[in-house]
Amino acid sequence: MLNNKSPVYAGIDIGASRTKVALLDSEKNLIGHCVIKSGIDFNQTSRLCLESAMDMAGISMDNIACTVSTGYGRKNAPFSNRTKTEIGCHAKGAYHFFPTAITIVDIGGQDNKIIKLDEQEVRGRNRGIPGRDVCPS
Repeated sequence: MLNNKSPVYAGIDIGASRTKVALLDSEKNLIGHCVIKSGIDFNQTSRLCLESAMDMAGISMDNIACTVSTGYGRKNAPFSNRTKTEIGCHAKGAYHFFPTAITIVDIGGQDNKIIKLDEQEVRGRNRGIPGRDVCPS
């Protein structure tokens, strides 16, 4: 349980099939998370998923310092401070855990993406291999 002054950072991925939330404390520890079906009302689903993750972490919206949304429905989270593309989020996350040349494959509910990070692209910037808009099913 955090004290009331500890900042928490929320990441929300509103995908075509699932909505995911991760809450991190100021030391980058995962303190709450949630995954639920996205349904047709992305705004409501993102709120429910965030509330569930906050319940797990024992916090309220007052603790959240910044919220970033990504995914197919990223513009449907009005409480989000900013939005980022999935490609940028995948690149940053993969580089954080694997700071080397790497290829990332995202097979999503709406489309597929391939991201290539090379050795010279520090901090997770990507070379941008375009994905195909092909239904994975």
